[in-house]
Amino acid sequence: MLLCSAAAANDRHVAFQRLPDVVLSSLTPSTPAFAIEREEGALPAVIHNAELPAAGYLADWFVAHVTSDPTPAADANFSGVSDNGHAPPDTMGAVNSRFVMTVVNGTYRVQDRSGNILSSVSESSFWASDGAVNPGDPNLIFDRSSGRWFLTAGDSGATDSGAVDLAVSQSDDPTGTWSRFRYKVPSFGEWYDQPLIGVNQTTVVLSVNVAGGPSRPGGVFRADVFLFDKTQLLNGLASPAITSTSDGALCPAVVLDSGVTTNYLVQTAGSPIRLFDVSAAGVRQLASIPSPAAWASYPPQRLDFSPQLGTGVKINAGDSRLHSLIMRDGFLWLAHTVFLPQNAPTRSAIQWWKLTTSGLLADFGRIDDATGGVSYTYPSIAVNRNDDVLIGFSQFTSSEYASGAYAFRASTDPPGSFRAPVVLKAGESVYNKASPNRWGDYSNTVVDSDDLSFWTIQEYASTSSRWGTWWAHVPNQALQPATEAYADLVLKERPIAYYRLNETSGTTAFDSSSNARHARYVNVGVGQAQVTGATGQSETAASFNGSSSYVALPGSWGGWSSATIEAWVQIETGSDFEAIVSATGLSFIHFQYNATGNVAVYTDQPGQLPYLALPILNDSTGYGRFGAPSWHHVAIVSKSGSSCVFVNGTPLPGCITQTFSSILSSNEVRIGSGYAQKRFLKGAIAEVAIYDHALSDSQIRTHASAPFVRAGGRRRVTRH
Repeated sequence: MLLCSAAAANDRHVAFQRLPDVVLSSLTPSTPAFAIEREEGALPAVIHNAELPAAGYLADWFVAHVTSDPTPAADANFSGVSDNGHAPPDTMGAVNSRFVMTVVNGTYRVQDRSGNILSSVSESSFWASDGAVNPGDPNLIFDRSSGRWFLTAGDSGATDSGAVDLAVSQSDDPTGTWSRFRYKVPSFGEWYDQPLIGVNQTTVVLSVNVAGGPSRPGGVFRADVFLFDKTQLLNGLASPAITSTSDGALCPAVVLDSGVTTNYLVQTAGSPIRLFDVSAAGVRQLASIPSPAAWASYPPQRLDFSPQLGTGVKINAGDSRLHSLIMRDGFLWLAHTVFLPQNAPTRSAIQWWKLTTSGLLADFGRIDDATGGVSYTYPSIAVNRNDDVLIGFSQFTSSEYASGAYAFRASTDPPGSFRAPVVLKAGESVYNKASPNRWGDYSNTVVDSDDLSFWTIQEYASTSSRWGTWWAHVPNQALQPATEAYADLVLKERPIAYYRLNETSGTTAFDSSSNARHARYVNVGVGQAQVTGATGQSETAASFNGSSSYVALPGSWGGWSSATIEAWVQIETGSDFEAIVSATGLSFIHFQYNATGNVAVYTDQPGQLPYLALPILNDSTGYGRFGAPSWHHVAIVSKSGSSCVFVNGTPLPGCITQTFSSILSSNEVRIGSGYAQKRFLKGAIAEVAIYDHALSDSQIRTHASAPFVRAGGRRRVTRH
C-alpha cells in the first residue's frame, strides 16, 4: 500500500508492466463516442486563496501592463482534432521538425506541418492491449535531446482501481512503433488523475494526482511521482523509483537546458506557490514564494464561470492548478489561471512567473482585462533560445463565442509585461455541453525545432455546442533579430547582476540576470529620462538629481579575482567625483566621473597601497564631452596584470599593470552615489551590468556598438 508521507515512501522502486509494442498508424481510426469526463478531483485541502506579502517591497514587482509592440501574427494555422463526443477534450499536442501530434480525450492524431492528416486513431485502441477501461487526460512532450515522444494517460478504471499508462516512441516518427508501460494504483477505488510529464538530461518524471478511495471518495489527496532513468526508458526498460506525497497537483518541469539533472516541480494551488525537487529519497520543498498580488484559486462556489456570446450559460474555468512549467537558461517559467478580484471574483486571468531554481522571484505578471470584460483560462507557456515567451490560452467574453488566443513577450520588453493577446481561432457558436459545462482542462504551447518560433494548440467553440482544437505557428521571422541586441550580448556573458533601470514605476530596480539580486531606487526619477537614437526613437532610463538619488544594491560585492562593470551614462554637470557604480567605503570599486581624481579599484595588493588608480574618466579623455545630451558606454575591467577604463568601446591610455589576488569586498554598493554615501551623480544611467570576471577588449567593443534593442520590427536605439 502506498503511503501519503514522502519520507515514508523513500527509496522504493516499482516495475511498470511492459506491454506489447504498438504501431500507431496500424490502429483503428478514431470514431466519435459520446462521453462526459468525470469532474476532476478537487485540489488538496491545504489550498487557500492567495494573500499579499506582509512586508517588504515585493508588492512593487507586480506590473500589469501591455506593451505597445504587437504580438506577432501566425503564419500557419489548421485544425487539430474536432469534437469526438468527449468533454472536455483536454487539449494537448507537441511538434518536431517533421510532425505535429495532437492528443485529446478519445483521439490521437498525427499531421504533417501543413496540417495534412497522416494517422488518426482512437485513444482506446492505442491503449487497448494493456486492459485500459477509460483512458483519458493525455499528456505529451517531444524531447529534443533524445528525439523521442513521451505520452501518458490516466485510466480511471470501471469498478476497481485505476492505472497510469506511459508510452515512448521508438523514433522521432510518432506514426511508428511505441513502447508502452502500465502501473495500477494499489488501493481499491483510487484512480489516477491528470498525469503530467517532465524531463531533463537524465530523467523522465511522471507526476500523477491520486483521487478517490474509500477514505476520500472525492478530491485529490496525494501525488505519486515516478522517476524513470531516461536511457533505460529509451531502451524499453521501466523500473522507476516512486515516491508519494500529500502535496497534490505537482507539475514537473520540461527542462530545455543541457546538463540539468535536478527534477523540479511547482504547485500553484494557492499563495505562496511552492517549488520542489524530487529524487528517489522523496519530494523535498525548496522554497515557498509569496505572490506579489492577491488572487483566488477558484471561481465563486466553483460554478461555471466564463461568459460567452448569445446565452447566459457559462463555461467551466477550472482552477489555479499548474499544467505548464518550463526551465530555460537557468530560470523556471510557468503560467496558470487565477480568479480576480480575490474576495469576489468576476473574471479569470493568466498569471505568469519567472523563478530562479532556488525559488527567488525574477519576474511576474498577468494577462488580464481589469475591466472584467474578458476572461482568460487554461494557459500554456513556451520560451525560446532568446528568452522570448509565448503563452497560449482560451479567451471568453460576452461579446464573442469562446475562442483560442495567445500573447507574446520579447526578452527586451519591460518587466511584468506581455503584449496584447491575438485570437488564433475565433469561436463559431454557443457552447453548452452539460452541467458542469466542461472546457479545457489544459492546452499546450511549444518552441519549434528552430528554437525561435512557436506552436500553440488551443480549444474553441465550434458549431452546435461542439468543441474544436486549432494549431497556430508563430514564425521566427517576427522574432529573429537582424543583429544581436545589447541585452542579449550582456546576458550571454553571465553577469552576476544586470540592472537595466528601464522601469517606469515602483521602487524596485530589477536584476535581469539569473541571480535576481533586485535593488531599490532611492529618490530616483524612475522612467523620467529618455535616450534618443539616430532614428529619433526613444528608450527609458533612470534620472539622478545630483544630491540624494541612488540605487541601493543588496548583499556583498567583491572578493573576486577579477571584475567588470559597464553602463550607459549621461553626465549633466561634470563636477568632481560623480559615482556611476561605487562602494561607500574603502573597498570594492569606485567607478566614477572625476574632474581631477582617479578611478579606483581596491585590492589586496601585498606591500602596496590597497587600490589601483585607473585612468580618469572625464571630459578631457578626448572621447566626447559627457555633458547633456550625449550618452556614452563606459566600462571598467580589472584583473591582475591589466586593468582598464573604456569609453565607447575604446580603452583610455594608461591601463594599470599591477598584480593582485582579489578585489576587496563591500557590503554597501550603490549606483549613482559612492564614497561616504556622497558623490551623487547628476544625469542619467541605464544598463548597469556587474560581472565577477573580466570581459575582453573585443567584448567591450562589441557591447558598445550593439543596437540597444533587437531589429526586425522592434525599436532599435543605439546609445552614444
